[in-house]
Amino acid sequence: MARIYQSIASATTTTLLTKGGSDSDGAPFRGGVSEIIIVNSDDSDFNVITLYLDDGDGGYPVMFKGVLPPQSSIVLDHNIYFDINIYNLKIITSSDAATTVMIYEQ
Repeated sequence: MARIYQSIASATTTTLLTKGGSDSDGAPFRGGVSEIIIVNSDDSDFNVITLYLDDGDGGYPVMFKGVLPPQSSIVLDHNIYFDINIYNLKIITSSDAATTVMIYEQ
């Protein structure tokens, strides 16, 4: 079961995991990330996705940036690691395409 299940339907920046160990609902996030799935379930709109780490001081390492066509997904599941005490995990979406992010804890 996904630890984080976030639906996004606008061009926006969304915090998925909060620095200090909380998920988007404020629950403690103790484990590592084993998999991140990003799905564009829209029938016609493309979505430019930027998944990045934000330390709050101008440091923004990008984990993934790419275009998700309609009815497509990307799975990130290899060597995912970051220090939840230093970084927020955020996503930028470029359109109102129906996008879902699922994060699985190790």
